[in-house]
Amino acid sequence: MKKSFILSNYGEDKLRLFSKMAKKYVGNVFKPKPEEVLPGHPGLVELFKPLIMVDKQLYPDSKLWVHMYHIPKMKKEDLPKFKSNMQVHDADEIHMTMGPEGAAKARWILEGEEYIAGTPSTTYIPAGVKHSNEWLEINEPVTIAVAILQGERRLL
Repeated sequence: MKKSFILSNYGEDKLRLFSKMAKKYVGNVFKPKPEEVLPGHPGLVELFKPLIMVDKQLYPDSKLWVHMYHIPKMKKEDLPKFKSNMQVHDADEIHMTMGPEGAAKARWILEGEEYIAGTPSTTYIPAGVKHSNEWLEINEPVTIAVAILQGERRLL
């Protein structure tokens, strides 16, 4: 039986140890699942088809809920369809927008205060902070990643 080039340099004892170690984390590598419902974000699931990268269903010991999606360049008249409702969570939220400088711009409302975020950007929303966002411009495709700490996306 031919061993892989990399593993063959370890010898039988180390290969057995490696095999045992690999089984310990066999559940740590998994496929994301399609997001079916995203309360407070009308139209987003149907158009952008976000993926839940990790949650308690995919990984029971997870302390994060993470989803990602890609937004193509959009016409300004289509942007109001994706304004989020005002919401609050019982865990911290991190919203990351990735794309080239100037690719997109969003308005965030955090406890009544307005902030404008471009690309790339991170918006950190502490637990209990009422917030919403809306896209002002999407001039080039962007990728969005949202992480909510403590394992699940929960609305208060």
